[in-house]
Amino acid sequence: SPTPFSPCRKYAAISSSEQRQSYKNDFNAEYNEYRDLHARIERITRRFTQLDAKLKQLLQGSEEYKVETGLKPPEKARGARGRAAA
Repeated sequence: SPTPFSPCRKYAAISSSEQRQSYKNDFNAEYNEYRDLHARIERITRRFTQLDAKLKQLLQGSEEYKVETGLKPPEKARGARGRAAA
């Protein structure tokens, strides 16, 4: 039985060359969007993989680990007024 997202729900069995061409046109019209979305998902997946590898290299509980995981906001660079007197 077709799932809610199954193409069988939208398209009946092909019974003519005109219907075949219509299905082919639909496919071609949506294929570029599919490829764009697929490429975007690939880039995002690669980025998550890179971030995961970076986190695995950090010592859990370290300041950098806390910043990278969002447990602690990054410190802002201190200006001359923010430095302690020597």
